[in-house]
Amino acid sequence: GWSSAGDTSAYNMITWVELHVAYGSTMEKDEWSVLPLTPAKIHGVGTLLKAGGYRSPKNYIRAAKVQHIGSGFRWTEELVLASTRFTASTMRGMGPSRQSEPINFRAAININYGDEPVIANGPIGTKAVIVISTFWLLRELEASTAKRSNLRLNDLAKTVTMRLPASKRDPYAIGVERTWGCTCRSSRPLPECPFHTAKYHKELLMRIFGGEVEDDDVPLFPRTDGSMLEPEDMIRLVEFIAVATGEKLVLAVGVRRFGKHSWRSTGAVFLSGLGIDIHKLMLLARWASTMIMHYARVAPLKSITD
Repeated sequence: GWSSAGDTSAYNMITWVELHVAYGSTMEKDEWSVLPLTPAKIHGVGTLLKAGGYRSPKNYIRAAKVQHIGSGFRWTEELVLASTRFTASTMRGMGPSRQSEPINFRAAININYGDEPVIANGPIGTKAVIVISTFWLLRELEASTAKRSNLRLNDLAKTVTMRLPASKRDPYAIGVERTWGCTCRSSRPLPECPFHTAKYHKELLMRIFGGEVEDDDVPLFPRTDGSMLEPEDMIRLVEFIAVATGEKLVLAVGVRRFGKHSWRSTGAVFLSGLGIDIHKLMLLARWASTMIMHYARVAPLKSITD
């Protein structure tokens, strides 16, 4: 059928189906077809949409309703009530939206954070979080779920390789590898060198948690007790660093400036500032992102004004 260029219903429906299937398998439901919709199915998808911080929940229920009616099912009073509850529940406590502005990478790496966490329930090795998340353009979910075994050093070649998910649909999938070499220009390591930062960080983790074993489960950025961060912890850390570098957290309109893609935008700005072209950046980032394009285009203007 005909739809406007701004119509996102197909994407909304894909997300709906994915969340529906995920909820069904988690809850071990036998009979769990996407259609016809039922109040229980709407509630299930709503729970995951809310947990995932998805915005515009009305677009998702609207897309599902169109599919339901288009497949010849009735839109009953129970479904009207369930969809009203769905919208109210997913919107509740959502608060104002976030941007994902970049932090000032150069300023951030020149602060001495030490090895201990700088925020409550935060990760060990803040500087490593900054450098690795920026050079590999990590989303907050990837940075919080990465394992130390995903990062491999080659001391002879002075390279560090990270295994990464190939697409954002599966943060745990190990899809592709990206390698950086030592960026130091002399014998003295530079604070932003990905190789030396990773080497120091891996040694720090070894001192605390022992050597890597087969099926090693230690997170790349663990808490002091070895547990994995929540994605929200990573956003809190980004905000802590932003404040430490003299940034305000909230715009005049009440929107928070830093969010789950801030490491990716930081990487886009810093790396394009080094002269890495947009196509290489997109390869590094592993999937096309209009935001990366946006921030990479902003970078040359920034370097002129700095």
